Amino acid sequence: PLNGMRTQLRALVERLATRHGVTVLAPRWPDQSGPGPEGVELVTIAAPPLGLAGRVRDRARSVTRRQPVDVVRLAGPMAVALRGLLARRRFDVAHVGLGELAGLAGGLGGLPAVLAPLDAWTLNAASVAAAATGGRRRWLEWQARLVALHVAEAYRPFSSVVLVSLEDAAETSRHDPSLRTAVIPNGVDADHFSPGPSPDRERGLILFTGVLGAPANERVA
Repeated sequence: PLNGMRTQLRALVERLATRHGVTVLAPRWPDQSGPGPEGVELVTIAAPPLGLAGRVRDRARSVTRRQPVDVVRLAGPMAVALRGLLARRRFDVAHVGLGELAGLAGGLGGLPAVLAPLDAWTLNAASVAAAATGGRRRWLEWQARLVALHVAEAYRPFSSVVLVSLEDAAETSRHDPSLRTAVIPNGVDADHFSPGPSPDRERGLILFTGVLGAPANERVA
């Protein structure tokens, strides 16, 4: 796991697997290798192509379908794989990670399901757009509007929408007040990440571990 979402999901399924049978259906990206966590069945599909041709195709589909480009890129292949998995297996509950995959609700066949966007996608989309310039900024502002429409419609079928802060929950509910949100903050394994008995410290030094591909983290750093 090389980013926040992957780290959170890995910790979640590792803990769930101590008491439940867990199957993870996910794309395998080029920077991912190796098996899943112990006790977790990992079903992978090929990641969407990231080259120029793939980006152009996804943008064209975003324009014609009026859906965020990340929804177009991720949800289609996952929906196909999900149908195949549900045809072979029965499950008690579905946990859908990321708002981009909220459209999978229609393919769950009535299976009880929760959605875990974790943070407010609308705020992220607006932040990315604000950091851009020129034609890219106009494109991203339009994408941010599509994200708001997606959140207002696609999250509704889920029995609960899980966010990591009250602010994220309030922002998400603003787009659809009927949503049943739950706030579960990210935790830290303090035993695992505890420093040694005599760590070397440099006064005034702060270690920031957030990925710098996110505009909000760039501003903090």
